[in-house]
Amino acid sequence: MRRSNPSPKYKIGDLVRIVDELFFADPPDGIGVGDLGIIVNTYPEDPETFSLWGVDYIVFVKGHRILFFETELEPVVKDELKFTYLKK
Repeated sequence: MRRSNPSPKYKIGDLVRIVDELFFADPPDGIGVGDLGIIVNTYPEDPETFSLWGVDYIVFVKGHRILFFETELEPVVKDELKFTYLKK
């Protein structure tokens, strides 16, 4: 019996928020819980490739590409975003 990979929760271009401490890799200083990023890649890229760990995500955060597990991220919905415009 062939085991199938879970479907990715996010797709490339999705805006996400970091919701868990980064233990897998040594993150650059100043990046942590609450920061926003954009999904720029998923692994495995081919859904037919078997992975014991599920889907991993490469997220662009503050100029850095960082690897995340799905449980370390949450989607950011458009209604949550508030922009402040600065005047000179």
